[in-house]
Amino acid sequence: MIRAFAAVLAAASLFVTSGCGRHVTCGNGTKQVGDQCVDSGVSSDPLIGVWAVTGANGFYADKACEFFENGEWNNSCQIVSGTPTTWARIYENRYVLGVAPSLWDGPCDVQTIFAADNNSVAVTSRCGRTTVQTGNLVRIQ
Repeated sequence: MIRAFAAVLAAASLFVTSGCGRHVTCGNGTKQVGDQCVDSGVSSDPLIGVWAVTGANGFYADKACEFFENGEWNNSCQIVSGTPTTWARIYENRYVLGVAPSLWDGPCDVQTIFAADNNSVAVTSRCGRTTVQTGNLVRIQ
């Protein structure tokens, strides 16, 4: 009986001491806030920023595309057909770019190949059709 009581006390003390705080280990690009790991403000997505089309002529020669951390973007450099709405990373080197469905058949499936320094990217997209659009972007900022 005394052994059983001692075992219950030991288990209870373990429960109380372990409940006093969680041990959290945050990875790169995150910091601990309370008992959670949150983004430390450093963007982990290489697409965020301002880009220009390389080799663009005419109207698009001085236009830039901007990808914002909140998932919005503009398509000023026309890397896909249609009016832009949103963008999201599906996984490494794969994105979905939203375009207004009234103009085209829905969002664009985009594959990217970034340069080692993330300052240029080759973009291949399909926007609701079998036609593939390709382009190369260079980072402005």
